[in-house]
Amino acid sequence: MRKGIPLPGVDVGALREWLRRSRVGSVLRSGSTWLRGSRLGLVVMALLVGVGAGLGAVGFRYLISAFTWLATGYQQFGQQGRVASLHLPWLGIWFLLLIPVVGGLVYGPLIQRFAREARGHGVPEVMLAVAENGGRIRPQVTIVKAVASAV
Repeated sequence: MRKGIPLPGVDVGALREWLRRSRVGSVLRSGSTWLRGSRLGLVVMALLVGVGAGLGAVGFRYLISAFTWLATGYQQFGQQGRVASLHLPWLGIWFLLLIPVVGGLVYGPLIQRFAREARGHGVPEVMLAVAENGGRIRPQVTIVKAVASAV
């Protein structure tokens, strides 16, 4: 519920007021206080972050495998040696030059169109987000960055 993003049929002000006054809002506030204020809460948050990061790494690995298969026809192309692509056999060994060029041509417009702040390698963007945006990175940026990196 970000300010400025209309939700069809939802009065955001009324929803915030309801959360402020209701039992649900009270439970959420006490749960948030517990997570931030106790050792067990810190352990729970660390476990959630670890599980999320692990699932993200597995998903990223699947993305890389999918794009490798699309380009080469092999799940893991590195072990094949100097062979042509199964999907583009007419290119012969020249596809080794063409595929990175095509990947770069896809990467540039993808980042430019959907996630301009995702340029670069990652750590500087995170530091900039923390410094300028209160530590917030748009979810769209994470998805586009993962897809573009896998390409």
